[in-house]
Amino acid sequence: MASLIDRTVKDQGKAEEVKSVVSEIVAELKAIRDQERAGHRRLYELNANYEATPEEFTKVLDDAHNQRMQSATKLLTLRFKMKELMTVEEWKALSDRMLADSGRYRPSESAPCTGY
Repeated sequence: MASLIDRTVKDQGKAEEVKSVVSEIVAELKAIRDQERAGHRRLYELNANYEATPEEFTKVLDDAHNQRMQSATKLLTLRFKMKELMTVEEWKALSDRMLADSGRYRPSESAPCTGY
């Protein structure tokens, strides 16, 4: 991303600011992943507890929903902050390149699912 931003954003001062925003976005995405994993672990623990109540499950799900909404709001704010630092042409060039490169990071259909 850093080299793509350097090639796309002409003003290097703005490019550094854009890279800083991208770092914040990446950190938030990692936090989201960790929160999701923790939520799933909590659901697995509740599921293993014969005495767990519907309210306990609902609380875990509500907490997860609230965390997702907070993160989505933060990501949206960062997206607009990043956009404001760039010209229309720079934004389009960066977005087009990110879209073109996005296929490289998707797991293949035949790859086994890993994670939790």
